[in-house]
Amino acid sequence: MKQLCIAVFLLTALTLGAQEKPVFYFFHSEVCPHCVEAAPFIAFIKEKYPQIEFRELEVYRNLINREILKKKANELGVAKVGVPFFLIGKSYLSGFKKGEYEEKILLLIEEHLDALKKGVQPTPGPVTPPAPPPNPAVLLQKEAQAITAAVDGCHEGDPAHVGDCLKKVQHRIDELMLVIVARLAEMLDKSAKSGKQPAGALPSRTAYFDMQALWKKLSDHEAAADEKLCRAKKRLCDGMATYLTVQNGQTRIQKLLSDLQTIQEISAGN
Repeated sequence: MKQLCIAVFLLTALTLGAQEKPVFYFFHSEVCPHCVEAAPFIAFIKEKYPQIEFRELEVYRNLINREILKKKANELGVAKVGVPFFLIGKSYLSGFKKGEYEEKILLLIEEHLDALKKGVQPTPGPVTPPAPPPNPAVLLQKEAQAITAAVDGCHEGDPAHVGDCLKKVQHRIDELMLVIVARLAEMLDKSAKSGKQPAGALPSRTAYFDMQALWKKLSDHEAAADEKLCRAKKRLCDGMATYLTVQNGQTRIQKLLSDLQTIQEISAGN
């Protein structure tokens, strides 16, 4: 009987040890002041709870992380989600204010850990392979299409507000360009380090971005010339610069996406 008890105890210990750690998500943005304010506290609780896996996902520049946040919010039935967003199990908290939210987050974690100890959480079903991560190129193309729809919406709205509307769209264009350029740089660096591509198959990172800088300089020069011509004819040109900047931005995004697809195909050996 004693041996049986020992065996059961060891089996239980091994089972508990084999269980995956609970996961705490911290969705944040680099341009969100409340997220920046929450970061030191997240660093503190990471040390306080070594039994928890912490995943810090930045959603401003990382479109994949943004999609993960949307998916989690949909699963929880959250119609409108903002950052910072804290999630563990099915319990979540949005927002942060120093001196008020620390206790709320700790309570969120403690309640989840207590529930796990008491076996309140449902027993996991058969293990299924995780879904493949979203294809970055598809997400980038999806955002580009959304920007095109937003530009159309600006022109279909109140003419008096077209300029302000296009400025907001320009902000999205700038964000998307940063993401695409970062992705291109990563792929070019990876290809150069692998040494698997034939000489000249892909440009170096420096050469590629020198070409992009030249293209942008020519586009900006063309936009400035068009605006100057417009003003010379004494037309209403207040929104011309913004319109041309947005138009050139959309053109550049499509060029960058095309380059991204080409580099992916060459890197894959297609």
